[in-house]
This record gives sequence, C-alpha cells and structure tokens, in this order.
Amino acid sequence: MKTTLILLLAGACLVGFTTLKPKTSKIPKPVKGIAKELGKGYAYVPSGSTIIDGKIVSFQSFFMLKTEVSNFQYNAFLDDLKSSGQTEKWKIAQIDTAQWEINPNSSMEPFTTYYHKHPAYSNYPVVNISHEAALLYCEWVTEKVNKRLNTDKKYIFRLPEANEFVYAAEGGSTCRPYTWNGPFMRNSKGQNLCNYRTTTSSVETPGIAGTLYDNSDITAPIQSYWPNEFGIYHLNGNVAEMTSEKGLATGGSWNDDADHVRNTSRSNYSTACATVGFRIVVTVINE
Repeated sequence: MKTTLILLLAGACLVGFTTLKPKTSKIPKPVKGIAKELGKGYAYVPSGSTIIDGKIVSFQSFFMLKTEVSNFQYNAFLDDLKSSGQTEKWKIAQIDTAQWEINPNSSMEPFTTYYHKHPAYSNYPVVNISHEAALLYCEWVTEKVNKRLNTDKKYIFRLPEANEFVYAAEGGSTCRPYTWNGPFMRNSKGQNLCNYRTTTSSVETPGIAGTLYDNSDITAPIQSYWPNEFGIYHLNGNVAEMTSEKGLATGGSWNDDADHVRNTSRSNYSTACATVGFRIVVTVINE
C-alpha cells in the first residue's frame, strides 16, 4: 500500500487568438525543486493573465494534475480510509454507481458493475462522487504529501477555481475556445481532438465519446488525445470537472456536444453523476 500511495501521489471571444505571455517564460530554479518533489504527474502553470468575461484576470502560479483523478487513484484513497478506520469519511467518499443509469432508455449496467473496479478501467476518470468526497480526497493527498516530503514548504491540494481552469486550459494564450489553437474539433488529419458527443441533425453519431445506446465505452483514458502547452490532458470533454464552488463544473463531458466542451463551458450538478469528475491543483506555501 505504501508503494502504491507514493506512486499515486508522485504521480482556449475574439476572431483571432491573442497571446498574453506569462510573467515567467521559464520555470525558475526554486520551482524546479518543487516540481521534482511533486513528481511528473503535475504540470506547472506560471503566473500570468487572461481575459475572462471581457475582463483581464491575473493569476499567481500553481501546479495542476495533468490528468483527471483516475479510478485507480480514487480507489487507493478509499482503501486507505477504510484500513485506517476513518469510517465516516469512507462513507461520504463512496462511489454512487447507480448514477450510471443516466438515460432510462439505455442499459448502463455493465458500467455500474465494472467501471469503478475492473482493472480495465483503472486509468479512466473517476465519476459518480460528490463534491464533499472530492474535498476529502484533496485533504487526504495534502496530508500524505506533506508527511512524506517533510520540508519547510506546505503543499495545499484543492479543487481549482473556475477561472483557474480557464487559464490553465488556454496554455499561455487567451480567448481560445478550446485547449488547442483553433476553433475546430478535428485536426488536419481528421482526428478528433477531444472526447465529446458528436451530433448530426440532432442525431447522435457513435464512436467519438461512445453512445448511450450501444454500451460502448463512454469516457476515455485519462492520458489520451493530446495535452496542451502546459502538458495537461482532457480540459475539454471526457468528464466535466468540479470546481471549488459546489455544484459548478467546467469543461464539459463525453455527453456534451462541441459547443459545451469549451474552455469556458460551465454546467451545474446537484448530486454525484456519471459525467462529472475532478482533478486537483496545488499551491505552495513557504512556512
């Protein structure tokens, strides 16, 4: 279990696009040390500015998990809560697998049974958890990492603010609709650039994000398609991602069309659901 935990924890407005260069073009030496401590699973997002809702918004640097939190990572968290006797937290953190039944005309039973536990889905994003559960996960990682590193710095793991998500998704530019530098959903080779639901005349086209009607895979592995300039995957589609504001998710999911998987796309959720997951960001405090 200790080895697993160590591996776990280490582990796009305008017609044209405008670039606002971050305040730092390179990662400064102190940050390199922090990056090494966190491990290769985290991307450095430098200080800088972007335009959100017509206003210039500035950000201090932070780190962001390159991928959504996976089933493997989340199950390690659940196992640790259980083995350490944290029963109440374990109950709050449970996965509500029944939420896979998001369409009464489809049979999602295979996902209900296998998605969260079968090894084939280990590297797929965890879904069907509550906002409170995600906060507990952040607390757990914060405790484990700070205990393991035992340095004069304190690492705070948390859910991102909605504006932080947009800033990270733009990869150092501003007014991008998607993480890639263009308005289209396919690249020059005809390859789809993210996991979303395609529609043609209101009829679903199977194959991109799977389909609710043929029991094909819905989400995609956490490290698939292409990362942005910061090295971050799936900021458009796959799963909508929780923010620090309860009930607000951003980025869109596998069940959303192209217009709703933009960097600035926001959606509301009231309970655990099969289209919402999360990733964590890290701020560092020098004590």
